[in-house]
Amino acid sequence: MSASVSRAAFLRHWQALPDMAAKGRCDPFVVDQRLALYKSLMAQTGRAAITGNDDERHIFWGHGFQLYWQSQSGRLGAEAGIIDPSAWWGMMNFSLSVIPYLGAVEAGTAKALSFVPPAAGAGGVFDLSEDIPAVWQPMIEAWAAWFSFLAREAQADDLDALCHRAWHAHLVCIEEAGRLFTPAFADLPACERDFALGWTRMVDFFGAAARPTDLAALEGIDARPLPPFILDDEAAVCRLPAASATPTGAIMALGTMPQKAFDKQNRFWRRAMRRRAMRDQSADILAALFTPPLPLSMRLKLLFAAWRP
Repeated sequence: MSASVSRAAFLRHWQALPDMAAKGRCDPFVVDQRLALYKSLMAQTGRAAITGNDDERHIFWGHGFQLYWQSQSGRLGAEAGIIDPSAWWGMMNFSLSVIPYLGAVEAGTAKALSFVPPAAGAGGVFDLSEDIPAVWQPMIEAWAAWFSFLAREAQADDLDALCHRAWHAHLVCIEEAGRLFTPAFADLPACERDFALGWTRMVDFFGAAARPTDLAALEGIDARPLPPFILDDEAAVCRLPAASATPTGAIMALGTMPQKAFDKQNRFWRRAMRRRAMRDQSADILAALFTPPLPLSMRLKLLFAAWRP
């Protein structure tokens, strides 16, 4: 992995981000301001007993790292530090950054901000300067429910429930935004499109397993690096660093899988992850899934978990 996309580089960058709640205004098409939105969101909504004294157990660490990787790998547009409103990755992330923040505002756990719309003529659903477009409401409500749960009901000894509910809101955004931004997805290069679809499908697996996305989840991510550039053709795939070639290939394979085959595999995985005991083991299983082959012992374990009553 390039040092610029490493966990350490991300955390160094994170330290210098501004306090968006104090500013009262956010331009979500400036990378650092969108990143800072995550930082401000965690600071306002954290509960020490649940998310840690320094919010180290807050779920949005993973979201922040993903946005940082998207920026460093050129997936947010051609201009450094700026998010192109027509970039599919940036569009999808809008539903997982600005929209969760609006959900926290609706839940009464974060300060309302004004959001700068993109350049003239590119506003559309991203223009929040007047009324919030109706297309965002189901996503906002999903996150509002999660922030309300975090603030009022979540228990320190039941992080599994907290993660489950968070992934539900995340999946609502992925599904709704995926439909909304279909034209931009179709414009991606074929290899990048395979990777992007595999990425969104991977979320289903992570969601069913209620995988944590806190600071600890970023440990070891440098050993399983994400592609450091856009996969604009087969030659780009061949240029991938050795450490990222295998997991990227597995994600692309998931993206090329026919929809019916994926639906079947997803149902199988969800059945296997019904019980907490399996979810607690899912980190190793998921790591093996995306660095195949999957060991026989894990296959048998999944089969037993999926088919037991």
